[in-house]
Amino acid sequence: MANVTVINTGNLASLRTYNIGDDWEIFAERLEQYLKANKVEEERKVSVLITSISEEAYKTLKNLCDPVKPYEKSYADIKESKETFDLLRQGAESINEWFVKVKKAAADCEFGTSLTERVKDKFLVGLKPGRVLDKLCEEKPSRELQELLDIAVAKEAAIKESREVEVNKLERVQE
Repeated sequence: MANVTVINTGNLASLRTYNIGDDWEIFAERLEQYLKANKVEEERKVSVLITSISEEAYKTLKNLCDPVKPYEKSYADIKESKETFDLLRQGAESINEWFVKVKKAAADCEFGTSLTERVKDKFLVGLKPGRVLDKLCEEKPSRELQELLDIAVAKEAAIKESREVEVNKLERVQE
């Protein structure tokens, strides 16, 4: 019987293209399995990721990585940047807690000189529509991150105090 040599010239699995609006978490899990199944080496993972996303998604990735190109970053850095980009403020989180969460997540990303602007953008985008966000939107875009944080914390405190006054008024009326 002759020896048969099997040469694997293709991939073991296929990966659907990621489009903006798709569930990133599901795509990332599938991508991890694709990379594992095809024994993709670390230095090629970014290339596989870039070729597995739509043009629109690549534009977003490019903005996340700016000032460097996505292919100049490591796969782990890109995943971290995406996770930071996807952060959401939880309902009961205070302004300070949200800020710390954003800053902590961004600290591990290699945003370089754009770190402060990225944190500022994510901080603002993550705020829920309402009086705090409305107040910050009235401010000049040139405001520093710390100034915006101070304004947001003060507004949050004023809202909380206003609610407490309303509750006290209601309690007095009911007595």
